[in-house]
Amino acid sequence: MQYNLIVVEPNKASFTLNSRKKETTDGAWAADARWGNKEKPKACYTKKLKKSFQSSKQKETKPSNP
Repeated sequence: MQYNLIVVEPNKASFTLNSRKKETTDGAWAADARWGNKEKPKACYTKKLKKSFQSSKQKETKPSNP
């Protein structure tokens, strides 16, 4: 079994994908190193996004009296 957990970091405009696996159904979850160098694989990787998720601050407008 395997699952991936995606962690989005809006302030850094990036995300990290963490990969976990279970060798047997009654076994413990462990890091599933699949990414990066073949000699030193990693269980996660991080990518920068082209755009930030942060919303730009909008100008406050005062309601006009009718």
